Amino acid sequence: MYRIPPSVEIRVPSPHERVDWVVPGWVAVYELMLRDGMRFPIPRLIRDVCDHYEIAPSQLMPNAWRVLMSLESLGSRHGVDCELGEVLFSYYLKEHDVDKGRYKLIARVGRAPIVTCLRTNDRGWKDRYLFVRGDLVWGSRGPGGVPGHWKSTSREFNKVLPSGLIAEERTQQLLEIVVAERDYRVALSEENLKASGLWAFVAERQGTPALPLDFLLPILRLRHAIHVTFGGCELYPLTPDELSLVEGMLSGKYSIPSAKEAKQLLKGATSSSQKEKKRKRGPLADTRVVDDPEAYKQSKAAASATQTGAPPVSGSVVPSPAKSAKKAKTKSSEDQGKILVGFPAEGSVYSDPSFVNEVTEGMLLPADRRRLTEIGPVKTT
Repeated sequence: MYRIPPSVEIRVPSPHERVDWVVPGWVAVYELMLRDGMRFPIPRLIRDVCDHYEIAPSQLMPNAWRVLMSLESLGSRHGVDCELGEVLFSYYLKEHDVDKGRYKLIARVGRAPIVTCLRTNDRGWKDRYLFVRGDLVWGSRGPGGVPGHWKSTSREFNKVLPSGLIAEERTQQLLEIVVAERDYRVALSEENLKASGLWAFVAERQGTPALPLDFLLPILRLRHAIHVTFGGCELYPLTPDELSLVEGMLSGKYSIPSAKEAKQLLKGATSSSQKEKKRKRGPLADTRVVDDPEAYKQSKAAASATQTGAPPVSGSVVPSPAKSAKKAKTKSSEDQGKILVGFPAEGSVYSDPSFVNEVTEGMLLPADRRRLTEIGPVKTT
C-alpha cells in the first residue's frame, strides 16, 4: 500500500514502548504521515525544520508535515527554491496548548498562508505508528542534528531567519500559484508527488499488491510476540484457513482496526444494540413508592419479601422487577467467557518491561490447550 523500499527496516513498538521514548537507531513515523503521501527519504523540509528546532519528526502535528511536504511539492514543480528561510518567513512553530511536546506550524499574522484547505478533524492517528531505520530513511544528507527521540526545543518559536528580500520574493512566487493547486490534497496527490521528486525512491506497483499496513502491523506484532516468548523461532507455513484470511485482507473483505478503533466500534455497537433492545421491549415498569417512608431496614426487608412473592411493606421503595431481572442478566453475561490473570501489585512495565513476559510465560489459554490436546504428543527421534 505504501510501497516502503526493502532497504528501510520497519517494526512495530513493543507493548512497553512509547512514541516519545529513546529507541536508539530507530525513528518513529506515524501511519498518517504515510497516508498523507510521505515516503522515504523523509522530505527535506521536514528534516530541516526538525534539525533547526532540534525536535523529532513525530513531534510535528499532522498539518505541520502537510504544509512542509506541500511547500516542497509546489516549489519543486513550479521552479521556486523553497528552503527553511521561506518556511519561517510565512510560518512559525508553536507548541500545542494541551498536548505538550507536539508542535504546530502556524501562519504568521498579516501573511497569507501558502498551503490551503488544511484538515482540523484528525482522530485516532496517535495510536498508529511504527519505527523505521536504514540509510534511506534520511537519504544522503543523513539526520544531521535531528534527535531520534522527543525533546523540548530551546529555539525561539517566532523568530524569522535573516533571509531578507529573497524569502519574501520566493514566498510571493508561491502565492501566485493558483489557489486550487495550493490545496494540500492537490499538492500531495500521487501524480504531483511523483512529479516533484518526493517519490523518487518509490517503486512502481508490481503484479502482486503490497500488504496494507492494517494487515502488516498484526503480523509484525505476532512475530515480535513469538520472538519474545520462544527466543526467535521461525513461523510455520500458513494453513489453508490462514491463507483464506490473507486473501480476504488483500481483497478488502476483512479489515483489522487499531485497538482504539476496535474499542470505539465495540462501544458503538453495544450502544446501538442496547437502544434497539430498549425500543423493542418498551418502557420499564415504574418503580413503586408507598407513601409513608420508613427506615432503611424495613425498605430492604420489603424488597426481599417482594422477591419471594410477599406484599410490599408500607413506606418502602420496591425496585422494579424488570430492572432487577435486567441487572442480574447483565452481570451473568459479563462474567461469561472471562479469564482472570493476576499480576504482582509491585510490577511495572515502565521500570521492568520484562516482568509481563515472565508472568505470562508458560500460560496456556483454554482454546490453545484444547487444540494441543487434539494434536497429541509430538514424537521425537
